[in-house]
Amino acid sequence: MKMAEENSMRIEIALNNVLKHEGGYQNNKNDAANKNSEGQWVGTNYGITPEAYEEYFEKVPSQQDMMQMTTQQARDIYQKNYIRPIVDNLGVEPSSPIFNQVVDIAVNHGYKGAVVLVQRAAGTKVDGKAGPATKKAIQEAPPRELNNALVDARQEEYKRINKSNPDTATFSNGWQARAESFRDAMEEPDGRSQPIAPPMAGEGAQQPGPVQGNSGGTPMWEDPLRGGYPHPSSLRR
Repeated sequence: MKMAEENSMRIEIALNNVLKHEGGYQNNKNDAANKNSEGQWVGTNYGITPEAYEEYFEKVPSQQDMMQMTTQQARDIYQKNYIRPIVDNLGVEPSSPIFNQVVDIAVNHGYKGAVVLVQRAAGTKVDGKAGPATKKAIQEAPPRELNNALVDARQEEYKRINKSNPDTATFSNGWQARAESFRDAMEEPDGRSQPIAPPMAGEGAQQPGPVQGNSGGTPMWEDPLRGGYPHPSSLRR
């Protein structure tokens, strides 16, 4: 199989996994990320917030826009907002054993949030910037150990969010299960052994909604990393 074809296949695997985790439309009023820039509750769909929709399409979305979003539109936004910076800036190629999880982290916590969590897991300076030191730490870390360290970092971040905002406790089981599904799951060239998102129903969690981390304002490493469903975007460290 040619490298380009293999990379394309790996990207599709990662995107399919994200879609399984994120589910479809939701408009949880406990999730401030369901508001558009005009303060209207319009919901999220396939892991895409109104903020991400507006940035991509250059229009403020209505509830109908969010509800009618297609999986292809979601994939296009995933590619632009997450896949490209993960590969081009962070230097995690589709062939990397941690690629699948890093993509999931970026959608779940935002791209900058993913950088922070990778830095924590790799034991390098945590500044939210994908510089040479971060890339070197990723390259030098044993893949399986780094993969599992990312799981641990995510779970600790979810605990911090739950502690900072007790109202999010109802989502804890789903958040923790999402991260845990990647433990010891290493990517094979043909797509085998991929972590598959566990069903969220019955786990005490809302159907997963989107999270975008590029909110501007204070630097991401001073914000809580956004965590799935809902999106605790209003919290601060």
